[in-house]
Amino acid sequence: MAIIRKTGISSRIFYKPVQRHIPYLYIRIIKNERMKLLKNLLLSALMLWGGVCATYAQEKTTTAGVPVVKLNNGVEMPRFGIGTFLQPSDEVCEQSCLTALKAGYRHIDTAHAYQDEAGVGRAVKESDIPREEIWITSKLWPTEYGEGKTLKAIDEMLDRMQLDYIDLLYVHQPVGDFVGAWKDMEKAVKMGKVRALGISNFDANDEVWNTIMQAATIKPQVLQMECHPYAQRVEMRKKAAAEGIQVECWFPLGGAMSNGALFKDPVIKKIAEAHGKTPAQVILRWHIQEGFSVIPGASNPDYIKENIQIFDFQLTDDEMQQMRSLNKEKRFFNATLEDVEKMVWGQGCKSGERGKTGWLINNNGKHASCHVSRCRLLCTLPCFTRMSQSGISQTAGRRSSPSPHRDCLA
Repeated sequence: MAIIRKTGISSRIFYKPVQRHIPYLYIRIIKNERMKLLKNLLLSALMLWGGVCATYAQEKTTTAGVPVVKLNNGVEMPRFGIGTFLQPSDEVCEQSCLTALKAGYRHIDTAHAYQDEAGVGRAVKESDIPREEIWITSKLWPTEYGEGKTLKAIDEMLDRMQLDYIDLLYVHQPVGDFVGAWKDMEKAVKMGKVRALGISNFDANDEVWNTIMQAATIKPQVLQMECHPYAQRVEMRKKAAAEGIQVECWFPLGGAMSNGALFKDPVIKKIAEAHGKTPAQVILRWHIQEGFSVIPGASNPDYIKENIQIFDFQLTDDEMQQMRSLNKEKRFFNATLEDVEKMVWGQGCKSGERGKTGWLINNNGKHASCHVSRCRLLCTLPCFTRMSQSGISQTAGRRSSPSPHRDCLA
């Protein structure tokens, strides 16, 4: 039963309860238009503030402040990690990973081709950090591709690292039977041996991209490719976004072949000075604010620690726009698919020369010998041969006395 009482300002509706212990409900109907407007403005402000608070509350980070992204399969991945390509040795890789884990890293990117997976596995065990808190990524080389063959390669990978599962597994290069490999990778996911799947260097052309997308039952969760302020890969990012695929960047600082070009850029240097940071830290911070995952490589302990110290400052909107304006779509690693095939299938470092293979992993899972010892994997490409022979460091241009392995190719 309702009783309506009218007053000069408002009307009140009293709902008389059926039982005495239920309190009266008062609904006040505001007639004054000014009061209505004020009420609506107040509600809008509260909703906006609540939305902002909710956004920040929902942003998940690791204990070191690294943002975590939820991949398209629901699995969560730290967006910042260390890459282990071109570590001087398996033992050095182990120490680099331990340094990184102590500094707050929780994401390590390796590959069978890097020959340092065992070092990664030892570091994980020695760190005493719970396995579930560390994200481990590795990659299959094309000689391991093929339905039936790839499952065996995954078991061997787990054995090398002494792990029960891999968090993210890539097909490393878009050559060979990567479709057959993908089918086995999907089986590995169902078996609990792998949590997420990715494609590395599938930005090569539309054909390889479309082939893997059409063949995949489990869509890729991550695309790994070269990406930095000079090559922001706008079109590839659109393609990845359309499929809900997270982009992860190798060569985030330009790599050895850039000769430190990004570190010398006046725009980046000016922004770094404004924040009291290094150019490298500004570049990595830009990657994070753009939504990328990023895996700078380093073996120098100082650089490993410096790289992750990017979560105590933020680039302004204007600074982000300045960084975006640097885009030239200028890549520093320009290997064609033909070059990659030569790397994989045993072509020599010089045209027509055979037997001096660099990135080749033979059918026994072993690396073939390389005439440039430090460049165990990539001597088939002239640029990497020059890097190895001349001792050009991964930190070229960053400091007066650069140390090796600052920004390694993943």
